[in-house]
Amino acid sequence: VTKAPVAGAITVVNNKAGVKDVVTVTGVKTGDVVKVYDAAKEGKELGTATVADNAEEAKIEIDQIAKDAKTKGNVYVSVQSKGELESTRTVKAYDAEITVTPTASAIKTANNATGEEDTITVSKLEAGDVVKVYDAAKEGKELGTVTVKEKEAEAVITKKDLFVATGGTVYVTVTK
Repeated sequence: VTKAPVAGAITVVNNKAGVKDVVTVTGVKTGDVVKVYDAAKEGKELGTATVADNAEEAKIEIDQIAKDAKTKGNVYVSVQSKGELESTRTVKAYDAEITVTPTASAIKTANNATGEEDTITVSKLEAGDVVKVYDAAKEGKELGTVTVKEKEAEAVITKKDLFVATGGTVYVTVTK
């Protein structure tokens, strides 16, 4: 039976929807087959990779590990060397998708007259980043969302009467 990987040799990156999640396992050898599951026993195989010649790590790309952006959880990783049985599975926790708060200097707003379109522009972004605007810091109503386009570094949300006429505050998140 192949020796199970140690948890410290496993790294999980839970990316936003549309970007593959990646499980990296180090300390393996050429020809080893590394498998990632959603359960400690039985369960669904999420992905597999064979360690390349002269390599000491395997990268397994998975379409989506978590049910949604706010979910954290565990994956279970096994290794099987040539001529040996598959190891037991090692549990590795992963965090919810990475959401960052952009700096205030990266956010520009235009609060126009009632009946006109207001605009929020968020800069210093990367293609594929998802920007959401809310009316409250926690559990607020989503006012708008946009995904940064290829070869662009900013997102613009334009909506009629997005802001109240007297001003106020909006809250912006970016999911990488």
